[in-house]
Amino acid sequence: MRPLTAAAILFTLSLRLSAADPVPTDVQKTAERSLAFLAKDGLAWKETRKCASCHHLPMTLWSLNEARRSGYRVDEKVLADLTAFSIAADDRAKVFVQRPPQAKNFMSQGVLLLSLGLLAAETKDKPTRERLDKMVSRLMTDQAADGTWRLDGGRPPIVAGPGVLTTLTLLALPPRDGEMGKETKAARAKALKWLATATPEDDLQALALRIVLRQRLGESGKELQPLAKQIVSRQNTDGGWSQAKEMASDAYATGQALYALTVAGVGPGDAAVKKGQAFLVKTQRPDGSWPMTSRPMKPGDKGSKNLSPIVHAGTAWGALGLVRSAPKALRKDASAKEN
Repeated sequence: MRPLTAAAILFTLSLRLSAADPVPTDVQKTAERSLAFLAKDGLAWKETRKCASCHHLPMTLWSLNEARRSGYRVDEKVLADLTAFSIAADDRAKVFVQRPPQAKNFMSQGVLLLSLGLLAAETKDKPTRERLDKMVSRLMTDQAADGTWRLDGGRPPIVAGPGVLTTLTLLALPPRDGEMGKETKAARAKALKWLATATPEDDLQALALRIVLRQRLGESGKELQPLAKQIVSRQNTDGGWSQAKEMASDAYATGQALYALTVAGVGPGDAAVKKGQAFLVKTQRPDGSWPMTSRPMKPGDKGSKNLSPIVHAGTAWGALGLVRSAPKALRKDASAKEN
């Protein structure tokens, strides 16, 4: 009886473990629903607000461009519309807004995030390249004397500390040395020197973006494993990740974790990746978005009643995490559905 009992126990455990894994088609459908939400919500924001903002259009472009590059079907008409709006010569997206003269360390976050969104495109025509060049020039003027990029005020996690903003800005620069001018290379070197000696912010976003930057700078998956293990150690029992230790799991942090783990070379069959995907599949709302909580600007304050910015940004990161971490064959299936 004992061998049979042991076998039965092992069989039951295997069923429980496999039940926790997301079905691949569910991951695909969840990613597609989030991309559809972002396209619809981003277009509505553009038509009603007439601006790019620091969350809607840039994050929509980043998500749709990366999904398209990974083999997912996206709304090509919306993508073209939002791209044209963002790179228009008359700055219809209103990203080059004049800084207040009193803002000593005030970077243009709209320029930063829109640069990331446009860089994610697989191909860049002449107007897009010219726009990106102009954005890089603006970012150079925003760099502080110590080599950082900073932004005082605003709600986390979209507005973050100098470590996160400096890392994101480095990711917004041209990926190859040959595409950088002397001024941009000098600014990058100065920023990297500051990052090498500064104490990193102790949150998931800072950790995830460090992995993405180090991979961009040429570090191998083996070299990135210690950071990847730190991310896995922060995974919650529900399979998701939290922005901060005192917060619950959400799509923003979970998407960033999945994105970073994939960049570090962690495969789609990894247990932590599957648990993260399952969390996103389970918690997605019918419209394709994920529920989010607004964080206060400073301790003691309350979060915003307008959840649209953080819901959009959180959904974008959820989509990016799923698109990045899905098996390559699954991405091809998503692209070939209507062919």
